Amino acid sequence: MGKTIEPTSSSSSSSSSSSTTNETAKSSSSLLTNNPNSGSSTRYGTLPSNFASTSSGFKRTMLIDTRYPRTYFTRKQFLIAAISMLLFIAAVTVTLIFGLPRLKAKREEYFAARFYESPLPEVLHSKFAILVSDNEYPSCADAGREMLLNRNGSAMDAALASLFCLTMASPHLVGLDSGFRGLVHSDQKTYTFDVMERSFPLQQQQQQEKFNSTTKASLSYPVLPMAAEQLWRNFGKVSWPTILMPSIWLAENGAPISEHFAQEIHANQNRLLSDFKIIRDHFIRSINSTERLLNDGELYKNPSLATLFRSISANRSMALFQQNYVDEINQFLNETISIEQLRSFLSKTEMITIDEPFIFSMFDSRLNILTGSLKNSNEAISLAFMMKILEKLTYNEINSDSNYFCHDEDDLHERSLKEGALEFQYLLDTIEFGATALAKLRARQSNESYLLNQSYIDQIAKQIAESTAKKINQRDPDYFDIKNSLIQEELVDREKSVAHNVQIIVYDGRTGDVVTLTTSKRRSMFNGKHKFISKFTGIVYDIFNDNDDTIAHSQVSWPLLIKDVQQEIIHLIIGSVGGRGSLQTLSSAVQVLNKILLNCQTLKSSLDESRLFYRPPDKFFYESNFPRAYIDLLIRMFDRQNLWSTDDKRIVNNQQLDNDDDSTNRLWPDSGVYAMMMMMVTTENVTKNIENSIQQPSNKLRSMIDYRMNGYISGQ
Repeated sequence: MGKTIEPTSSSSSSSSSSSTTNETAKSSSSLLTNNPNSGSSTRYGTLPSNFASTSSGFKRTMLIDTRYPRTYFTRKQFLIAAISMLLFIAAVTVTLIFGLPRLKAKREEYFAARFYESPLPEVLHSKFAILVSDNEYPSCADAGREMLLNRNGSAMDAALASLFCLTMASPHLVGLDSGFRGLVHSDQKTYTFDVMERSFPLQQQQQQEKFNSTTKASLSYPVLPMAAEQLWRNFGKVSWPTILMPSIWLAENGAPISEHFAQEIHANQNRLLSDFKIIRDHFIRSINSTERLLNDGELYKNPSLATLFRSISANRSMALFQQNYVDEINQFLNETISIEQLRSFLSKTEMITIDEPFIFSMFDSRLNILTGSLKNSNEAISLAFMMKILEKLTYNEINSDSNYFCHDEDDLHERSLKEGALEFQYLLDTIEFGATALAKLRARQSNESYLLNQSYIDQIAKQIAESTAKKINQRDPDYFDIKNSLIQEELVDREKSVAHNVQIIVYDGRTGDVVTLTTSKRRSMFNGKHKFISKFTGIVYDIFNDNDDTIAHSQVSWPLLIKDVQQEIIHLIIGSVGGRGSLQTLSSAVQVLNKILLNCQTLKSSLDESRLFYRPPDKFFYESNFPRAYIDLLIRMFDRQNLWSTDDKRIVNNQQLDNDDDSTNRLWPDSGVYAMMMMMVTTENVTKNIENSIQQPSNKLRSMIDYRMNGYISGQ
């Protein structure tokens, strides 16, 4: 009954297809396992095969190892990975062992917030000292020393001898046409003197044709010898020729060229050899028929100037107006000037103003600060305004019954980072208020009685303290009461100094007499297009194309004298030079005074420490070596987002540098502060009988050069 069923064509086809697929799978499996005899065999053993259909009707084999973890690494790869891990662990271990101390040291250094300390020391003298800035060689400081040590001269004699020397040793900064201003303290009386640059008017029609100018031209006038002679008459002791002796010797025998002077010569080589042909030989040295410019330290001579100095020594300042000098002017400038016209101009023009100083008191009137003059006191009032604000913010912590003087061993009293940042925040606000005050004084919108009124000072100090305590980030513009247009018009435009000031300080501890002065040319030797180079004098004079023949030297800052009222001695002398104008020099002086008088820091640390500067209307700058911890705290704590480094070139376009300023590679020119401090020290003279020992006061005179600039101190 069994029935045999024959396969249909469809079944046959399916069987054939299955057989073909089986063979294909086996073949594929054999390729994958490198075992042609077993399609399901792997490197781990024989495994069952699972088949999956594809969309195209084909089947693929999926091999799954159920006994071992799935991996794609060989033994060699595992070994390499293990060795790499061991090396990584070793590197981390070494880093932790040796790197952590360095990281810790860097962290401690950051939070220590130490200021830069220069290698320059404080210079100590017991009798007298003479400081001359911007020349690292002793020539001009020694010229003043000669007056005090060997000639029994006065402090004014020493200052004038150094001043004449600078016209020879630093002609790029000081000339016979330079103005100067300063203070003299003699016989317990203090005076200010102000010598302003003058310009002699030239004939307008001929100068228009020569210089293609529509304005009146004028020639700088040699006021320095005439003003020096008048100061000598009032405060000098030695003979007039004695004052000029050191300068004559240097002009004939040579003075070493300073580093700054050498840089100026080499930077202006082309102009020196083309436009200054009359005096080019003074700056050239010939070796084996080869000419080259003088370098730093080599001797510079000026025989023409030596001849003129001898004439001034014999005939005083009238020697300037000799016929050959007038003929030279007429020939070079195509003028018809006579000696009588020059002398007439001299008689009608006030060359020097001697006045009383502007005085303000600190520490309950136990300390007087003298600066400026009653006729020219804008900068002095601004300085007093800033110092009184800082005194109000700081002096409250000091016992008013104690002596305000700090001891010699005092320096950098301990303070936390927060306290330091708070101090600098006070300083930034105070400088900003001071800039506003200076702008208002220049615009005649304020006066001394208003700014220095104690109730107004208290109000400003309270505003600063409260706003700082509350960490106010967004301040009302009325807080500073700043009008941007006023700041721009009365302050920024005047802060473009193309000259460089030079400071002279003389302190005679034997008599207590002091002379401090700041001098500058309106234009440095190589600055400006139009010059008159005198073969007769060997000096470069400026030609100005403007109608103002009595331009004052607004870029020259007033020095400061700090007097101890009780002991009746000059306790401290401060002079600021350099920078871009009076606001920067004022800021430098305020910061040094703040450190010395209010923070009890030494003279050295006060001058060395980095400073902050204000650029109206809304930017502040810090010197590049300012401790980063303080800057970070000022930015984060007090939202000082407008703080920039003086070396940051990203905002050079915002600095409004002069069009003819060839130093645009320097964002912020350095400003230097020079200082002398007199301390009364009690010494004990021990005799054979100790009970009869005598205590005597003696002088301890400290002097300091700012490392940012150059200078030399001479004394005994």
